[in-house]
Amino acid sequence: MKNKKIALTIGVVFCISVFAGAVYLFNEIFPKAGKIRHPEIEEVVSVMLSCSTSDEIIPMNEQYYYDLTRYLSEAKPTRKQSLNDCPTIWPYYRVEIQTGEHLYRYFVYEEGEHVYIEIPYEGIYESKIELLDLVLKYFE
Repeated sequence: MKNKKIALTIGVVFCISVFAGAVYLFNEIFPKAGKIRHPEIEEVVSVMLSCSTSDEIIPMNEQYYYDLTRYLSEAKPTRKQSLNDCPTIWPYYRVEIQTGEHLYRYFVYEEGEHVYIEIPYEGIYESKIELLDLVLKYFE
């Protein structure tokens, strides 16, 4: 009886260890994207919006940046990887935010019933459909 309890305890500890190791490896192989970086409003020189299906570049106002920042802050990281300079999903919308020292580039697109923000080579984030609505209103 005592040997059965010891064997059962060892078995449970072994299973928990294997599970914990598998979770750790999964997170190492398929990490979630980090938090989206975006500049403070005082640093922003310009915000431009464009579409993959058009040559039109639309300058955005300060209110647009406030709304965009809210969606960037609320976006949820995914395990999807960004492996290209731009998304492979069409159409996509490019948002470029220029500061005095850096150009921030975000791509917004819809895939299935989800809206994503992609930052080339950094990560892909899931956002709300309202972000796509915000972007699309400038192309009407």
